[in-house]
Amino acid sequence: MGGRDIKFVMRKTIFKSDLLRSQNRLLIPAGEVKSPFLFPEEEMKLASKESIEVTLIEPCVDATCTLPLKRWHMNNMPYALIGSWFSVTQRNNETLGVGSEVQLWAFRHQNSSLGMVLVPVPQQGQVTNQSSDGASSSRAHSTANQSQEQH
Repeated sequence: MGGRDIKFVMRKTIFKSDLLRSQNRLLIPAGEVKSPFLFPEEEMKLASKESIEVTLIEPCVDATCTLPLKRWHMNNMPYALIGSWFSVTQRNNETLGVGSEVQLWAFRHQNSSLGMVLVPVPQQGQVTNQSSDGASSSRAHSTANQSQEQH
């Protein structure tokens, strides 16, 4: 059984602030979210300053972790993956550097809990068998399906 309701959330350039231990968060600007990925009750929970737990499949694919997702109450009300985000950056330091590009995908586990996949976008000059969007999409779907089989 595979992950379901797979949605492209956004493409993001990694900034220095996304990698700092003192910040320890990945901002997901609400204005850059391409597809709604939360249930209405999850949105309400975030609006009341609570968090929801998200299973994140990391770029190295060998690691998954659970991170809180919160709504950041500032300009454009971005979402933020917090908690042990800095540890994620350390485990994935070869693909998560300043200026690197990633795609964030959301999916639902069988029990409807939220999962996310962080997929590195190959830098110009790297050789791939598909376009970066096609390769990333295939990888996100494949990874979400493999994760679902483990849950």
